[in-house]
Amino acid sequence: MDAVHDQYCRLKIVPVVCVQCALYESRLSDKLTLHVDLSPNLIAASLTTLLPYCSGDVHIARRDLTMFNTTVDLQQTVTGPA
Repeated sequence: MDAVHDQYCRLKIVPVVCVQCALYESRLSDKLTLHVDLSPNLIAASLTTLLPYCSGDVHIARRDLTMFNTTVDLQQTVTGPA
């Protein structure tokens, strides 16, 4: 779980779910997307891996699993036409 603070410095917990075998087969590479409103208050968080599914027959070298490679993307909501 990821922890964030709101505008009043109160701690908020934002749960994200990731399939562990997909993270393993992606060699610990993932993308964390934070969705914020115009304030910018956190609305949602999503976590995806580079591979959308698990094949189950991939063998990854231990040296490829020593560090996470996380890309963080911040997306702000956009007001649409009225």
